[in-house]
Amino acid sequence: MSSKLLYRFFDFFSASKSKYRNHVVPFPTDSQIIISPNAHGKIVGFFTSDTFYEHEAARMVASAKRLGLLVHTTVVDSTGSWVRNAALKPTFLLEARREHRGPLLYVDVDAVFHRDPWPVMRTFSGLSGGGPADFSNYPTA
Repeated sequence: MSSKLLYRFFDFFSASKSKYRNHVVPFPTDSQIIISPNAHGKIVGFFTSDTFYEHEAARMVASAKRLGLLVHTTVVDSTGSWVRNAALKPTFLLEARREHRGPLLYVDVDAVFHRDPWPVMRTFSGLSGGGPADFSNYPTA
């Protein structure tokens, strides 16, 4: 069976089609990992207990540790639906802001880190000037 035919066969059953696979960023090899000596902000996320998100949170934390990043994850009780669980995010972020000062980055726990996000985050008007996922110490934050 040719490789093109094999990929077409896989695409029939796969949610991730081969035409999109060239957009996937591979994990860096150990020699490509750059651990920034600069101080980072806080990275936070939450997940519901007794769900597959527990595994996803552990996976995210492991990917962060590999890059020298600290992630603070919090377990919350499920509200019974993913929609209501997602609606907990604003309250979680308010509590995270009360507990942590300085740059704060929220990341869903089903994400993994391929690279240190802080150098890129600093290019978005600087962390003190606000960025797309930056919850700095503003009175309204």
